[in-house]
Amino acid sequence: MISPEFFLKTMLFLAFLLFPFAQERLVIFGIPVYALEFLTILSGSAFLFGIWKGSIAVKRIPRGLLWGAGLLFGGAAISLLMNGVDREGLGALKSWILFPMLFAFLAYQGISTPSQKNAALLLWFVGISLVASATFLIPSLSTETYDGRLRSFFPSPNHLAMFLVPGAVIGSFLLSRCMKPLPKGGLTPNLFVIALMLSIVIGALLKTESLGGVVGFASAVAVLLASSSLQPHILRKSAPILFLCAVAIVGCIAFSVDWASLASGETRTSLGSRVMIWNTSLSLITEHPVAGIGMRNFEEAYLALQPFFPSYLEWAVPHPHNIVLAFWLFTGVVGLIGFLTLVILTVSSLLDRLSSGTDPEARRFHGLMLALLVALLVQGLVDTPYFRNDLSFFFWAIVALSAILSGDGKRGSDAS
Repeated sequence: MISPEFFLKTMLFLAFLLFPFAQERLVIFGIPVYALEFLTILSGSAFLFGIWKGSIAVKRIPRGLLWGAGLLFGGAAISLLMNGVDREGLGALKSWILFPMLFAFLAYQGISTPSQKNAALLLWFVGISLVASATFLIPSLSTETYDGRLRSFFPSPNHLAMFLVPGAVIGSFLLSRCMKPLPKGGLTPNLFVIALMLSIVIGALLKTESLGGVVGFASAVAVLLASSSLQPHILRKSAPILFLCAVAIVGCIAFSVDWASLASGETRTSLGSRVMIWNTSLSLITEHPVAGIGMRNFEEAYLALQPFFPSYLEWAVPHPHNIVLAFWLFTGVVGLIGFLTLVILTVSSLLDRLSSGTDPEARRFHGLMLALLVALLVQGLVDTPYFRNDLSFFFWAIVALSAILSGDGKRGSDAS
């Protein structure tokens, strides 16, 4: 008979592999249940059955992460109630908030050993690389926009880029681990397989021509290199310096751009359209500063404000093209605080382990988690890498694996 522990881990690993099928759904009793949600239900059932049998012990979740998750869910629920409960809003709460949180909880409970962490990362990478391969090999999936940017079956090239970047980062990490010479001077055969798969993912990413995706990936690679090469004491001292450099670069860009021309539509560029979207988003925030507008209402609210702005460069805009603005508008100020709490605690924990850890293998894993989060945040400056079924699971997978890799799953006072 299959044990609950084995079934739980199997469903979790299958979920990592099937991230590309997050939009596929079943309809059960009139309720749409997506593929990853169905796997989460199966995992949760195995977890509860294991607790009932006494074969699974519940690991305590770090209190800060509980607070962050609670604020995020609470903010989304309050925003939904304040803006009118409807079927679409409930569906968004279920698919973008509730089930990704449950998946993170189960991943935290079910994945623990280094081999299990490696398996989850490898399956995540394989799933993304298969999608990238399909975009080149299957003509019906090689869809491009009018200006030649790869879109595949995603709503836009930017959405495809947000999906591909974690695969490119994980693939780079796996490639670095495979580059170990054999006794006779050869290289492990896995090196060539990983290198081929990674080149396909990066090739697809480049074909999207998403600047946010490329810069996010480059930033993640820089984090991987720094975390694997710098000594702990150097890393501890360099982190504030790197942060100040990043702030300085962003400040220089901010003061060198002619924002007035961009906002008026005089400069018809991708950045210009984003500036218009950001200005509209800020106006919506001033009108709804506490509860936001809800997770499914942005495009309608965005179009309603058009008479107060120059003619939009983009009309079909489902999100604010900035992750902070998106969380504020979609989940209110409470949800935004929850999201920022999760990010700050995760980054702080990873930096602490990186600066104090001595095990090279553990430091590399911590560096990978930090790199994935940095890539998400960098992309989040110009896009919204969260409010989709697959992308929301990505974020919560990073949070869960970061907590596990940071050793926060220990019992006792360390976990309280």
